[in-house]
Amino acid sequence: MEHSIEKIYKYEMGWGLLLSATIISSGLGYFVARKALTNDVGLLINGIIELDTGGATIFFWCLAIFMFFLSFIGVMGIVEKIKGKNRIAITKDGVILPNVPWKKGEAYFSYDSVKKLTFNKLKKIDILDINTSCGKYRIASNRLAESEDFNDISQVISDRVKLIL
Repeated sequence: MEHSIEKIYKYEMGWGLLLSATIISSGLGYFVARKALTNDVGLLINGIIELDTGGATIFFWCLAIFMFFLSFIGVMGIVEKIKGKNRIAITKDGVILPNVPWKKGEAYFSYDSVKKLTFNKLKKIDILDINTSCGKYRIASNRLAESEDFNDISQVISDRVKLIL
């Protein structure tokens, strides 16, 4: 379905953050996996939790798996950035958003499908949570190129949804 786009906003993470997060999490994953492979001692965590050799090895493997999962997410972010569909497009009838990396194309929701809009703040990051009849979407201010873009997008969506917030 073709949508008439009124305005497009760049919506992506910067190269520095993507690359550094991917490299750091990969490096930490490698380091912890090596520790798990060569572990021959127990582990005392904060002087409270004591693990024997087997427990410490399991703990290190869990940390390594978690770190490699974070690097996988970083790689997926790099792939999405290269694909170039990192935008929020405002149309007359709805909004086009980047989709999750494992799905083709872009996500779309119509203003009519919105059930609830919630504005949140996580430290310095403004977040707009959008619950629709076809799914949940989130727009974070730190991924937009300009700081005022978040306010513009939020205003357009809330005006067109016609919900009392």
